[in-house]
Amino acid sequence: MSASGIPTSLFRALRFHNPDKEALRRITDGEWERILDDWPAARIMTSFRQDHADELPHWVNQKLDRYLADTAARFQKIKSAYAAAARGFEAVGADHVVIKGFSLFPAYTNRFGLRPQGDIDLYCPPESVHRAQEVLSELGYRAAPHQ
Repeated sequence: MSASGIPTSLFRALRFHNPDKEALRRITDGEWERILDDWPAARIMTSFRQDHADELPHWVNQKLDRYLADTAARFQKIKSAYAAAARGFEAVGADHVVIKGFSLFPAYTNRFGLRPQGDIDLYCPPESVHRAQEVLSELGYRAAPHQ
């Protein structure tokens, strides 16, 4: 068992060279629960599942399917939010670029839903910041307090 509670057999099963498929079959339901509750491990499993669904327990596939559906729904919301902001920025002449996140597609992943999105990272040059802030404020966004 690794320090994170993820069974080391999972790492043997996911190796690129000589993966230990039998180790994958020996993972218990409790261990699968810990794997799927661990954010980085669950992200790895969504990618692994694309080519190896038949090697996973049925209920694990179902949980990963729900995770992917939730990720797709979240992405649709983010796309809609960005589209509204971009229209507002264009209307007031606020230059911006999207950094990280969906700006990395398709180079980062060939299927967008495999990489969960939680926010939109924008850069605005100094001369556009105030106009962009006004647009975002009108859309209901508020600045987070500095911590």
